Amino acid sequence: MVNTAVQSQGFLFDLTPVNYQEYLLVIRPDPVVGNDILYSQKKAADLSESPLKNCCQHIVIASFYADTHEEDTIASMLQRTIKGKIRASFVWLDNYTCHTSSGSIFIRSRPIQYFHSIQQVIYPVLTLSSAIEKSRKVNFVREPHIPILKTNKKKIADVWDHFKDRKYENKFIADSLLLIRRNITEDKIELVREIKL
Repeated sequence: MVNTAVQSQGFLFDLTPVNYQEYLLVIRPDPVVGNDILYSQKKAADLSESPLKNCCQHIVIASFYADTHEEDTIASMLQRTIKGKIRASFVWLDNYTCHTSSGSIFIRSRPIQYFHSIQQVIYPVLTLSSAIEKSRKVNFVREPHIPILKTNKKKIADVWDHFKDRKYENKFIADSLLLIRRNITEDKIELVREIKL
């Protein structure tokens, strides 16, 4: 992601226009699978003695910054682009993985070709639309996954000891994509549009 913050006389300023927010295009598991994942997230939070915050049971396909006044236009463009080109599919969740360097534990999701096919379809909309903030790069997640915990390197080793030998397998039908707005300052997410597949 391109850093739009600049430093002047010791103060840090963010040049992202004030009307712009972060948006995520995600796949969310059904409630039964979501609750199962939430159990793992709570366990990881307990082990790391960290508060359970920004806790979402979804797979991020892409993220970008856009003008909030244009979000309906973006959602409609995505819906038109996706219609008939992407179909509902089984998604398999396959075991825990840890990146100690970034202090994160997550559940792998597959087939990765399915996620990449979605990214190829939506690429023109997200890279060419005038409503998308151009000073920040559109992020197409290379290996989409479900996050379990993000913490510091010191804590992650102890938490990973609990998860590393545990198997996790589940599946669900991805029958919609969700466009959500993430308000970092208020620590909340809001649904903008559900796009049925």
